[in-house]
Amino acid sequence: MITVDDSIRILRDAFEIKRKKDLDFANTNVERYSSSLQKEEFPVMRKFYQNHIDKYQKMADSLSRLKPLLPAAYSDADPQKVLAQEVTCKFSIVSPFIKARQEITETFILTPDGSKCYRFKPGRGKR
Repeated sequence: MITVDDSIRILRDAFEIKRKKDLDFANTNVERYSSSLQKEEFPVMRKFYQNHIDKYQKMADSLSRLKPLLPAAYSDADPQKVLAQEVTCKFSIVSPFIKARQEITETFILTPDGSKCYRFKPGRGKR
């Protein structure tokens, strides 16, 4: 079962992964341009590097203060409310062309009552 609490955790985890990636990108660029700035002798290029350092430092500062924004529907929702159910199916088939048995594992995300399929995630079964 996937609950509101699970969904919030998934959204926060995805947010943190993206934020960390973007923050690493900004910090790497600050370091790279700072290194180039220290080696540069021409004033025009020093200004160019300083502008890029300022730009990426501003981006890094903004990203470090950023908090995840959750859907408004989650603000008053019961954390244990079931939003969806995950069903893993394992089945085997015999191909008429190669006459070999194949096992397939698939995962489906269904509505809480199981009447509709939201999405299908390929499993790691043998194909």
